[in-house]
Amino acid sequence: ISRLNVPVFRARFNEITKNAVLKAVENSGEFDENKVNAQFARRILDRIVGYTISPNLSRIFKQALSAGRVQSTALKIICDREKQIKNFVPKVYYTIHAEFEWNQETFKGILTAKFEDKETAQKVLKEIESYEKAKVSKSETELSKLAPPPPFTTSTLQETAGNLFGFRANQTMKIAQELYEQGLITYMRTDSTRISQEFLEQLERFITASLGMKFSKRSFKTSQTAQDAHECIRPTSIYRTPQTLQGKLSKEKLALYELIWRRTIASATEPAEFEKVKLTISVGNYEFSVKGKRMIHEGLIKIYPVSVETEEVPSIPEGEEVKVLRIFAKKNKTSPPQRFTEPQLIRTLEKLGVGRPSTYATILPTLLKRNYVKVVRKRLKPTELGMAVSELLERFFPEIVSPEFTAKLEKNLDEIEEGKLNWKKLLRDFYFRGFLNSLLKFKEVLKD
Repeated sequence: ISRLNVPVFRARFNEITKNAVLKAVENSGEFDENKVNAQFARRILDRIVGYTISPNLSRIFKQALSAGRVQSTALKIICDREKQIKNFVPKVYYTIHAEFEWNQETFKGILTAKFEDKETAQKVLKEIESYEKAKVSKSETELSKLAPPPPFTTSTLQETAGNLFGFRANQTMKIAQELYEQGLITYMRTDSTRISQEFLEQLERFITASLGMKFSKRSFKTSQTAQDAHECIRPTSIYRTPQTLQGKLSKEKLALYELIWRRTIASATEPAEFEKVKLTISVGNYEFSVKGKRMIHEGLIKIYPVSVETEEVPSIPEGEEVKVLRIFAKKNKTSPPQRFTEPQLIRTLEKLGVGRPSTYATILPTLLKRNYVKVVRKRLKPTELGMAVSELLERFFPEIVSPEFTAKLEKNLDEIEEGKLNWKKLLRDFYFRGFLNSLLKFKEVLKD
């Protein structure tokens, strides 16, 4: 690989710490030609798409526009959701609710049946209102657990920081990059939830000795499309608590560091435990469902900010009578799907296998810059230009904007990295078996 005819080696490290860098140098190895070839293929694919489609889009719409292998797929996903919203026809339905009392405790229930018209709902309501007493026909109590979350990957960090702090994906990555460069966290572009054995041992000592909690080693499911090249995003030292960094980091940096620190600990602690109560209350021939939930053990919630809705409901023995305090009908309307937030879009792309951790933070800034999308109440709404571009691309380049095809290309790139596929063959097949023909048809539009 070296043009100077001197040995060239590659040192791999996941964190900028003295031990990690020295260990990487000590265990340096040869360059992996398969990884290099996979990068060649990825770069050339992106240029084939971007360099050939973008100039033609700009000519058609008479402004500087762009297309991209991942960018255009993301735009299609946003536009498809907008079409679903536009074509959505709401349906009205009615539900019947009740308030009960037992041993001076009040609680709510809902009739298991739903009604499409108001007249039927009112008829049933009138019949139920004639009863003052009701009976518990079924009583169930069970324990449930909230499992610890996996450590952060790029997408889950972006999603969580977006939800908790309102950070944009590129803002989260900028802060994470700075934390990484300061040696505070591991590499921030990763799709792996793996934690090194060395750090797990450190984590176990800290959780049991410093926090007085129970350590629980867990194996987390990794996405089928994950490359697993790096560890998860974690602190380089669990003993570097957020308190030790007070006054040394900006508010945003400290907030993100603490989130990563707490999530890493939570991933190796006990689950939170809840008691669930489910009652079936019979009023005449009608059955109401009552559900309750209370926390009986904090577990991971002690260290990590998890929002859990709980509602106290008494555990009533079967056969017991309860008092009916109030019965009422409620008009409901089905809701259209919501537009994506940026974190939701990133999570969707990851689930579909579209793009890689290194690309997620750049997607929305590009879509905004090109005026394809605008942010309305923190949600992504395509502009008229964005819809027009997406429809044009879908007409002439259906494979390029297809999430399935884009995910397949990502899989092919992984196969090149694994030495299972020739990178030049992939490029030839992509260009000559479809793309070139689509490009020629697209250029015909410019002649009209």
